[in-house]
Amino acid sequence: MALFAHLIQKWKAAKTDNKMADHPLAPMVREHILRVWIDNERSHGFSEQETEEIASRMLKECIETLTSSSPFLINRVRLAATVLDLAEYLVLTMDPAPSPDPTGIRGGEVTGELKSRLEKLGRVKNHLRIWTDNNTSKVSSYESLCDLLMSKYKIQDAKTELFLSLDHTLVTQTENTSESEWFRPFLYSMCASKEHYLRMDLKMPSVLDPDPERAELLAMEHSLFFNLVRHGLENPLEAWTSIVDHIEYEDDKMAVYSLYLNEYPV
Repeated sequence: MALFAHLIQKWKAAKTDNKMADHPLAPMVREHILRVWIDNERSHGFSEQETEEIASRMLKECIETLTSSSPFLINRVRLAATVLDLAEYLVLTMDPAPSPDPTGIRGGEVTGELKSRLEKLGRVKNHLRIWTDNNTSKVSSYESLCDLLMSKYKIQDAKTELFLSLDHTLVTQTENTSESEWFRPFLYSMCASKEHYLRMDLKMPSVLDPDPERAELLAMEHSLFFNLVRHGLENPLEAWTSIVDHIEYEDDKMAVYSLYLNEYPV
């Protein structure tokens, strides 16, 4: 039996307090939310009230997107930002090898080495305040910090799948023929970028490259990928690789990346 059988039936019947619940586009979105969050193991560990509140916020965001003047682009903006948050929680909760990696993301520039350093990282640059939404009393131990970050990871993971589902839906309603082959490389790229900057906060060596200048250049490459996704390019992976792979001289890369980052600002 489903964990929240009553809530699932209530959600299917569209009986929520959300003022946007009766919008004509809501049924499609509600089905997605039910699948990725309410009737999904991601919501395990949350109370029924928390689960419904999170689902209602997801619905509100989606309706705002779908009723905007540019649904495809607005959804891409939300998707990019959500994946960036997801990447942070993923690299913070990931165990290092040889522990299992159910995400399949670990490897290369994504190491799983940050989880054991959470307490130290929390004392740097207000990370703990950000993670706890300025309520640091939520965290009383390393274990409770791990639990908090895992909860945030689950929410962002659900939202990512939701917005990616919307991306597929909206693609069929436009001339955009993009498929989601770009998504997995994008998630890895954002994880590599987040790990790099978090390691810099801890004054750890970057795994992007032993040379700090080269590492910063590679971090710019990842930022460029984020911006290309955010600006709704038809195939952001293809656009990204065409930029990154076709700069002949290493010394030219910083100037070229800066140019593209200015063309596709956050």
